Order: sequence, then structure tokens, then C-alpha cells
Amino acid sequence: MRNLGLLACAALVMLLQSCVSTATMQTGRTVGEGKSYFTTSVGQVGNDTLRLPFMDLRYTYGITEKLDASAFLTLLGPGGLGVKYQFLGDGESQTAVSVGLQFAAIKFSNIFIRDFSIPVYASYHVSEKFAFYGAPRFNLSMFSIENSFDGSKGAITTFGVGSTFGFKLGGRNSLMMEYSFMKINNLDDNVSELLPMTQFMIGVGRGIR
Repeated sequence: MRNLGLLACAALVMLLQSCVSTATMQTGRTVGEGKSYFTTSVGQVGNDTLRLPFMDLRYTYGITEKLDASAFLTLLGPGGLGVKYQFLGDGESQTAVSVGLQFAAIKFSNIFIRDFSIPVYASYHVSEKFAFYGAPRFNLSMFSIENSFDGSKGAITTFGVGSTFGFKLGGRNSLMMEYSFMKINNLDDNVSELLPMTQFMIGVGRGIR
């Protein structure tokens, strides 16, 4: 019965891997101590066999000049929390690099998804109103399912490596567009290789204060 649950989980992972967002909607700069930033973005996420509409809502608060805390919620995907620390540059430098840590989770009936991500945000600011950015990341996702017929459980853990590329137009009020890709592998020899995931997003950001 355990194998039945695992096989069911494997089939669902092919679908649910598309629910894990790689949306960035930010440069390598932090927002600044005591300042807040809100972004709304929409787009598509999926692979060669399935593409789904996607929405990402994200709120960021500057704890210090170098450290941000954020909360995000996605439509058709998980919501979670994150932190970001800028270790190169500042709020005015042309080059900025930060490292982040994110945790997200979502539950669909008897399916539970937990997602851990380590992104590195890097950006080059041509001017105060225009910047290019990229964000390579490592992703670890854990999918668990309980068989509703006999109570047996199955689980699959996947890891992904990919990156986001985009640009930001504007300052505290901005327009952003980005493309992400991620190669996803599984940690279970009984599960076939998962398809690469891609995501295209366009969004707007607004500095609250």
C-alpha cells in the first residue's frame, strides 16, 4: 500500500511542481530601514506539458539598511516568508548583491507541499530608474500525500537549480518583467525525471513609505 501512495504522489508531483513559484520581483538592493515595498505580479508557470496562470503578492519591510523581511502569497501556489541580506553595495551603488532564504507551504486536501529556497539576488543599476537583475537559486521541495482509501502515506523530495532574469523600470513605483527557469530532479530512484519548469511574470511595485 505504501507503493500505491508513492506512485500517486509521483503522478501528482508532475502537476504540483508547477505550483512552486520562482518569482523574484526585486533587485539586489534592500528596501532600506523602516521602508516598505509591495509588488503584484501575474504570469504563467509550468513545463512543456502543462502551463498555469499565476499571481504573486509580496510585501517587504526593511528591518535595517541591509536586511529585509518579506511575506508572500501566490494564487495556485504556496505562501510563505523570507529574509534577504545585502552584502555588496548599498541603496545607491550601481552593483548590488544579496542572499536570501525563503520558506513556503501549501496544503491541497491530503497533499502537503513544503518548499525551501536559497536565492542570490544580483543587479546592475544603469540609473536610479532602470536596472537589470538576475537571481540564481537552489530549491528543495517536499511533497507528501496520504491515501484517502487506506491511510497509507507516500512522499517525494525534489531539488531544483535555476535562475531568474529581469529588468526594473522606475524607482519606488516601478514596472518589472522577468523570466525564470529551473531544472528539477528527484531524490527517489523510483520516480522518473521531472520536466524543467519555466515562469514568465510581469508586475508592478509600489513603495509604501
